[in-house]
Formats: sequence, C-alpha cells, structure tokens
Amino acid sequence: MLSIMLIGIALFKWGLLSGEKPSSVYWLMVGIGYPIGIGINYHEVQLILEAKFSTLSFSEASVTYYWGRFFVAIGHIGLIMLFCKSPFFGWLKTSLAAVGKMALTNYLMHSVICMFIFTGVGFGLFGQLERFQLLYMVFAIWVVQLILSPIWLKYFQFGPMEWVWRSLSHLQKPSFRKN
Repeated sequence: MLSIMLIGIALFKWGLLSGEKPSSVYWLMVGIGYPIGIGINYHEVQLILEAKFSTLSFSEASVTYYWGRFFVAIGHIGLIMLFCKSPFFGWLKTSLAAVGKMALTNYLMHSVICMFIFTGVGFGLFGQLERFQLLYMVFAIWVVQLILSPIWLKYFQFGPMEWVWRSLSHLQKPSFRKN
C-alpha cells in the first residue's frame, strides 16, 4: 500500500494528475497502460482457467496481479485526464465536480438509499436482484446524484455532511449558504 501511495504522490508532483501535461503524454499513458495491464490480466485469467480454478493457479496469478492493476490504472489516469482536458461534455464535468465536492454526503446518501432498498428497513431486496438489475440501481443513484449535487451547490457552499465535518474539524461554523 505504501508503494502505491508513493506512486500516487509522485504522479501528482510530476503534474500528471492535474492535467498540466500535453495531451500526447496522456495518450501515451493510455497506449502503454491498457495494453500491458490488460495483457497481464488476460495472462492471469488464462492461468486460472487452464488450471480449472485450482488454489495453486490463483497463487501463480497473484504474482503479477499488482502489475496488471498498476498498468490499467495508468491507462485509466490517462483516459480521465484526456476527458478533463477535452472541450466536450462540460455539463458532465460540472456535475462530476459537484459530486466530488459533496463526496461524503453522496457516499452516505448512496449507503442510506441502498440500506433502504436492500435491508428489512425498506424493501428487503437483498439477494433478490440479478447483477444487471444491480447495475441499473447503481446507475439510477449516480444519475440522481449527478443531478442533485450541482443544484445543491448553487445555493450552498458545501454538502451537509461536508459542512458538519468542517464545523467539527475547525471548531467553528463556516458559512453554509452562498451569498
């Protein structure tokens, strides 16, 4: 974990996570990261399948597991930075930024919604839905959050839980409403 965190810090220090580099650098990250990472992951899956899911095959595949994840992550970073630098989908970038500014609130909202849907508190649907139906639930919650977060931030400086967090950490109440 420490090595992964250090790599993240290095990527930030080099300006790769802030969009400072030219698009060609991010295209290079996509072009190198995905083929190597997906190739490693494919190799791991082949090992496991050929050994019919034996315990030993999982151990063998785990030798390269972190390398596959690392290179796929490099590809993801490149793709995300290309998205951020592109002039398209401004409305989506604005909504995603608002969701990020309200990350704790949205995380808790997602948790409460799922608790209501899947436990006995609400509909009790745990174990009742197929995987594709669960994806519909995830996307529906995302859409709600992508719509509500920018609307909330039009009128307030922080999400409600972010405001509570700041109040507790600074021991003073910051301004909640926008002027």
